[in-house]
Amino acid sequence: MHNSGCIEEINVSGEECPSSDLACSACKELTSLDAQIEDARSLLRTLYLKRCQVKLRRNLHHDQLVRSLPIELVSRIFVHCLHSPPPPSLPEDDANAAHDARRPNPVSLVLAAVCQRWRQIAFSTPHLWTVVCVRISGPSIAHYPQMTSEWLRRSGHLPIWLDVYEERLQPALSGIRRQLADPAPIFDAINRHISRVETLKLHFNRKYLTLLRGETPILHQLFLSITGSQHELSSAAFRLADARPSPHRVIIRDMPYTAVGIEWASVTHFEAFSLTSSECLLLFCHSPHLTHCKIENITMSAAEFNPLDPQTITLSSLLTLILDPYRRCTPHAAPSVVASLTMRSNCALRELIINWFDGTLSQLIDVVKMMPSLEELSASHFRIHDEIFELLAATTSTQEDTPPEEVFLPNLRVLCLSGTPYFNWWSLPPIFSQNNTDTDVVLRPLSSFHLHLSFSRRGPGEEEGQTPEEIDEDVKQRLHELRAGGKEIDIVNVFDDSLEL
Repeated sequence: MHNSGCIEEINVSGEECPSSDLACSACKELTSLDAQIEDARSLLRTLYLKRCQVKLRRNLHHDQLVRSLPIELVSRIFVHCLHSPPPPSLPEDDANAAHDARRPNPVSLVLAAVCQRWRQIAFSTPHLWTVVCVRISGPSIAHYPQMTSEWLRRSGHLPIWLDVYEERLQPALSGIRRQLADPAPIFDAINRHISRVETLKLHFNRKYLTLLRGETPILHQLFLSITGSQHELSSAAFRLADARPSPHRVIIRDMPYTAVGIEWASVTHFEAFSLTSSECLLLFCHSPHLTHCKIENITMSAAEFNPLDPQTITLSSLLTLILDPYRRCTPHAAPSVVASLTMRSNCALRELIINWFDGTLSQLIDVVKMMPSLEELSASHFRIHDEIFELLAATTSTQEDTPPEEVFLPNLRVLCLSGTPYFNWWSLPPIFSQNNTDTDVVLRPLSSFHLHLSFSRRGPGEEEGQTPEEIDEDVKQRLHELRAGGKEIDIVNVFDDSLEL
């Protein structure tokens, strides 16, 4: 049967009984049952509250932690459960990984959920609330401003580690949900405490940058991962206040260097997913105290103009330099530029990681000869010849009074080479120092050696002069002996697993 009309709801309360004088027996019974149900509900609420009180007493009796220790000591124990976040850094494998990574459940909320007494202690321990992860999108965004404000209030007056991020949405839903969500109240709650921010991580669309405002006098670490179209990012600007912050550690991704309003002279640790060559020059000019510099992609457009003279730049404090120039960007200039920079700076560089592309091994050797302080060297995308191994073998041990500049990489501990092999397998074992008890002999501390080899093939045979893929058995035996003696040796064919020690 099809009924297209509305069905009238029936009143079963007994209030509209058609009996002339008194309600019928059914209505009386319903009224009585309703009263009993309400009494039962009231009793249930009373019993539930009583149960909570008894449970609290039970927890206090059975909780040896709270019973046996002063509240101040319990609070200290709770603080030790809080894992300090690692320093912000670009991911090794994927620049988007940090943006997409799931945030773990906060330890403070886990502790507060155990029982009422633990919750009271957790809520009154400011250190538990100094790590703040704030999401500015999602279906429950209306509650986020109050939650953020409460969290920040519990942190008292302590420095804050703040991560503000936008949930990555499906393309079909992102536009709709962002139209409905207004994150401005969340930023208002943050801005009231922004003067206490010591570490700031931002992962959201560039249009929200203007909502974050305030003085940040103690800002030490800054991570910017701003999203948007290429045109939008070109006009993005990070400006918190008239007084610029002075962070020491700065990581930027997909944002112009010139759009980051900070005091660059204070920066000692810098990482970027991509910079133009002009931006690199500006960075080196404005940050003379750099100790660690990592640039994953260096780009150059045809219209780019470098207003600075690179010959005026020095980085005397530089210890780690990681350069990965994009292949279309004048790789032939890289060897001379790196050599010139290190010579002028007279820096005690300890780690160099560089993609050499069309640079030759001889050029690489000329560069690292100027870096006697180098402890870790990683170079890739070039032809590997015997020359570098012969130089290392000839200087595995030197006299104590030999000037460091006369020894090839005297402090080298880690060597990583990646490229096409054109060397003799027998040239590898001699690069490691032999045990020597002479007190006036200095041994090179090389203990870690990694080779990632790309064998090129021309038809069924190997390219002329290329290293054979099969390692000589005698060489294998010697390398195994070195491994047994504590050396870390790793030789890999990047195309397959046929090359094994």
